[in-house]
Formats: sequence, structure tokens, C-alpha cells
Amino acid sequence: MALNNVSKISAVEIDSAALGTSVLLTGISQRSLNYGFQTVVLAGDGLVDPAFIAAQNISPVLSFSTTSLGSLFALGGSAMLRDGIAITNDADNVGCKIWYTQYDNLGNVTSGDNHKLVTISKGKLCPKTISGDKGQVASADCDLYAIWDEDNAILTTTDSQALPDSQGAASAFLGTVVYINGTRLQGIESCSFDCGHTEEQVLDDANIYPILSFLSKRNPTINITTLDLNSAIDFGVSGEPISASTTLFYRQLDESTAVPYADAGNNHISIALHDGLLNLDSNSGGGDDKASSSLIIIPKPVTSGSSNIFTVSTNTPIAI
Repeated sequence: MALNNVSKISAVEIDSAALGTSVLLTGISQRSLNYGFQTVVLAGDGLVDPAFIAAQNISPVLSFSTTSLGSLFALGGSAMLRDGIAITNDADNVGCKIWYTQYDNLGNVTSGDNHKLVTISKGKLCPKTISGDKGQVASADCDLYAIWDEDNAILTTTDSQALPDSQGAASAFLGTVVYINGTRLQGIESCSFDCGHTEEQVLDDANIYPILSFLSKRNPTINITTLDLNSAIDFGVSGEPISASTTLFYRQLDESTAVPYADAGNNHISIALHDGLLNLDSNSGGGDDKASSSLIIIPKPVTSGSSNIFTVSTNTPIAI
């Protein structure tokens, strides 16, 4: 029989009992589900071919990119970006839903309950990076680590499913407006916020699935490229301590007018840093290219041992 349909990635829904709510993440541009399947293959006794094959470790990880920054931060704001969030299930919440949209052989979305759904019943969602280049829509890369709840399957796949009612990107933010110690840095070409999570999964000695996932280290960094060479050079070779007035802003686009909301509008997203160090990494240029400077910010909490390393605000103006 010939292939008569194909599938494409669709939305991801965080339907976690730990949050007590369901949030649909749309605007998914990239997505992969790595099943993390490792096998034991044994021959022995002088054999050249495998005599025993079994699963040794299955540690699924869902990775995706989304432009729905508002919906993502609605899951937990500062704590979500800093620590990640728990994905759990109960009678009313299934955990995380991952849809695949089926298309027929004419390239149309198949009508009705003909789509595939993969469910992760327990896990941990960790944002990895938020990127916003000049003139481009900002996006967030996230990983969701599946954990076995010792009851349900770590992953379940269900056929003949309806798609969620709302699909497609519902909002967009431009990146990135940057303030350094209260002064707006001009000429931003790119800005990437790396959450710096080191997440570890742990198996016990009785099963092949991870039973917990924990944050073992957090070392966030912000990488900025700017055409404002004069301001960048003024930071000096020994670095510049940063204060609480160092903030990244992501400007929301107004769909009704096709232009961004004004700075003063309470429509934007900010990530405020509290302490740390800014380093001038390099100045470069060549031929007819404009010279640019690369800056690296390494934030830290004001108080050693505190987890208050940065603060996320939504529905905020672009102002210090």
C-alpha cells in the first residue's frame, strides 16, 4: 500500500496538575522527541553475533522552540525561567500533550479525529535559551525531561485524536531592548539569554526509567552583539559590575496595527538582572562590514545562596 498521508509537528499543551491549569504553547517552529533509548547487546562465549538484547535505559526528552513567550512565562514567570517547572498528572490533568497533525495526499489537514497525540505524564520543563535578533521574532528553546511516575507508562501514544481548538502563533515579540545599569544600549544586533541549566536525571536500581530530574547547576549568561562600539569600549577591559537596572526587554507586536506596541504600553516582557559582571568580549569588523562589539553578562544573586538571580515581568512597559 502506498503512503497516503504525512504528519507535521503541532502545538504542545502543558496540562500539569502541579500548576492547576492548562496552557497551550503555539508558534512551535522546531520540535523533536528523543526517546533516549539505550540498549544492552551481549554476545559472549566466543559468539560474533548478539545473543542477548534488552533495553538498558529509556530517558525521553522533548525539545521545542516557541514564539509564544507570553504563554510560556504564564507557566511560572521568574521561577519557571530560573528553576524549571514540574509536570505532573492527576484525574483532571494528563501532564504534557504533544500533537502531530496529519495531512492527506492532497496536502490538506485531515478532518476529524485523525491525528496523533503523545502524552508525557510526569516530567520537568526547563527553558534553555531566549533569543532575539534585530528585526526578528524572539523565540524560546525548551527541554522537557520525562520522568516515570512508577504507575503510568513514561510515554503514551494515542491515535484518532482531534487537534486543539486553537493553533498557530497567537502573539509575537521582537528582541531585544537592552539597558545596562540604567542606560539604553543602542544598535543591538543580537541578544541571547542562556538559562545555564545543568539538569540531571536519576535512575534507581529497579527500573530503566528516570525517577527524578534535578537542577545540579545554574550558570546563566547573556551574549549581546551591538554596533554601539563607543559605549561598549567604555565598559573597559576589566569588566563592568551590573546593577538592578540592567534589564532585557522583549517588545510585543500589535497584530491590529502591524507595528510594535509603544514603549510606554504595558504589553512587553522584561528580564531584570540583580547583580553580576559585564565583560567586553571582542570588537570586530572587516572590509566594508560595520564594526561590532560582543558583550557577555554573567548574572548572580545579590545575596550568596539566594535563588533570586533575575526577575521576569510580563505586561510591562519598556522603561527603567
